[in-house]
Amino acid sequence: MKKNQFLIGMLVVLLVGVGVTIASCSSRSHEQWHITCEDDLLQKLETSDKGFEKYEGGDSIGYWHQRMIDEAIVEFDYIRYEFDRNTKELIGKDVYWRDDLPEHLPPIISREEAESMVEGEIQYSKLYYISPESDVFPIKPTPKNPCWVVRVRGYYDNEAYVKDVIVIDAVEGKIVGHGVPPP
Repeated sequence: MKKNQFLIGMLVVLLVGVGVTIASCSSRSHEQWHITCEDDLLQKLETSDKGFEKYEGGDSIGYWHQRMIDEAIVEFDYIRYEFDRNTKELIGKDVYWRDDLPEHLPPIISREEAESMVEGEIQYSKLYYISPESDVFPIKPTPKNPCWVVRVRGYYDNEAYVKDVIVIDAVEGKIVGHGVPPP
């Protein structure tokens, strides 16, 4: 529950737009950002080539890395650092990292193949490794394979909303359940 509250808080901070920037000055490719140059706070603690988003709000400066396996989001896996804006002291660090996942994606069906399995107007599709602790994807047993999460749009009084969230095993090409649509 505490992790969910933290994640919701982080989402609010990012969505409100309190100066989110990429913590980087250069990159090897447009997809992989690297910690370099001016982010001395983070360089002292993080020597990897993981990309971090920097956010500033209130009395703190934070850095957030969302774990990805190739193009798949790993739900609930992240690294977060938080520093006091004035003293530059580290005031918080969280690392959630599953150790039961591969380094790279196995062969999977394409986004187009997954979307063709769904009826209705597609809002978007994303590839996930679903967490066993997920509240958004309450599928039991939790899929071990990466899954395409396909959001289907509906309309009520000419207003768009997410009508359904369909979860498709990206390796087996089968619908394995439904997610919880956002309010």
